[in-house]
Amino acid sequence: MLYEYVCTNDLYYDKNMFDIMLYDIKNTDVQIMYKNICMPITLKEKVFGNRVQRRHPWISRGACKLCFHELDGELRKRTSTDEIHILFYNVSIKYYSISRIKNYRKRFHNIRIDLLFIDSEKLSSSNAGYYMLKKCQSLFDNVYSVSKKDAEKHNAIKVNTPYSFVPEYADFANQSVNYDIYWGGTLKGRDELIRSLIVEFKKESIDYLIDAYTWADEQKEITGIGMAKSKNEFLPYGLMLKKTLLANVILDVVKESMPITLRTYEAVVYNKKLLTNNKEILNFHYYDGVNIRYFEKMDDIDFLWIKDRKRPNYNYNNEFSITSILNLNGD
Repeated sequence: MLYEYVCTNDLYYDKNMFDIMLYDIKNTDVQIMYKNICMPITLKEKVFGNRVQRRHPWISRGACKLCFHELDGELRKRTSTDEIHILFYNVSIKYYSISRIKNYRKRFHNIRIDLLFIDSEKLSSSNAGYYMLKKCQSLFDNVYSVSKKDAEKHNAIKVNTPYSFVPEYADFANQSVNYDIYWGGTLKGRDELIRSLIVEFKKESIDYLIDAYTWADEQKEITGIGMAKSKNEFLPYGLMLKKTLLANVILDVVKESMPITLRTYEAVVYNKKLLTNNKEILNFHYYDGVNIRYFEKMDDIDFLWIKDRKRPNYNYNNEFSITSILNLNGD
């Protein structure tokens, strides 16, 4: 019998976000593993933690006990002859050591262990995964990346970010729109561009909604943007998605070119127009220059298009689903 596990991380990211992105496997035998909340560390475990941290510098001392979490508990139920498939996200692999992964291979005769990078190599969340690849190239059977550049550099397989169509959210997308355009997210160096966009939106009488967040503990007044909410007020991804889908156009703003963002997948899956400054969109197979538009400067933006209520139909055929990576369709 085949046992499949997808290992994500409910602390680095919003667990609700993974529940939505992986909705396609909700009613399958695949189990989604979220690491446990850290338990109190004993003196003996502190000594162990120091040793782990020296060997694996990406693991924080307080998180070392998390090396023994729910995946290990599940694997204890399996026999050496069971067929095992584990897909690690880059945000979860940092809680494992190379020796632990090798131990899984020793325990099970028929095991496949894959690694999926949903973040760019530039981000610290990818450090552990690339460190492991450098130290032991044969540690994983397959390595996937959502970044074409990273995939080519590290001989990985280029894939889409796993994303699911969820009927509950399609209902919101099908409602009458509440505003012309919506953006929600942390500012992270994007405040100047957001501020400039707001100026143009006001000038062109665009009905916009901006939910800006900072990493501060309290709300902060951002000149030209308004009151930015604190990190303690982050909306669960599901609520943010509902607000997004009530807009005529989804706004996607990046600081620099990066792998295709969730805003793009949201637009395609739920048939919404997209306005983005991410240059990677030009290589995206759904990019048409009509319903998905790219801008570098304000003069590139067609404000009448933002107001136009004609809704696109991308004829999306579930190709972003995690099942394409897990081979649940038998491909």
